[in-house]
Amino acid sequence: MRDHGNRVNIAIMCPPDIYGKGKGPGKTQSAYLPMFVNEIRSLGGRAFYYGDGMNTRSWVHIEDLMRVYVKVVEAAASGYAVDYFNSNGYYFAGTQEHTQLDVARATGQVLYEHGVIPAAEPVSIDLTQLDSMANIPGFPRLARYLFASNSRSRPERAEKLFGYAPKATGLMETLESDIVQVLTGP
Repeated sequence: MRDHGNRVNIAIMCPPDIYGKGKGPGKTQSAYLPMFVNEIRSLGGRAFYYGDGMNTRSWVHIEDLMRVYVKVVEAAASGYAVDYFNSNGYYFAGTQEHTQLDVARATGQVLYEHGVIPAAEPVSIDLTQLDSMANIPGFPRLARYLFASNSRSRPERAEKLFGYAPKATGLMETLESDIVQVLTGP
């Protein structure tokens, strides 16, 4: 980057968990909710959290995230690379935070109301149960990251440079439609 920064502009985009239906021709669902719903079903139909469920994660609606991407592309086209790229090109996009317990409660309620699970109230699981979930080759202990870790970020650079502010509906307000999309497919 130091040797070729005048010819190559690098921006590193670091979105948190993403929600909302994508509008592109490919994948239109987030990774988190389909995995969470699948694990709820595998757990005998109970929404869950690890420990006290107070681990907190940042979230961004796909439309808000795309606003940051568009601003970065516009900055690249503007010719002001030094201000937006390379050593100045690291961007976060989180717009809100929720605990796993809050997400589990809301997800459990939606699944219960749609007749998918027998009870809405989530249960606390232990580390052994958690480590048996989300087993994808090459991603050991993925469930710890997805369902039991803190992952918090603030979009301070995007706010300062681009006037970035969330415009999309919040996670809890779109959760039901996102879950219905998981249940019915893309």
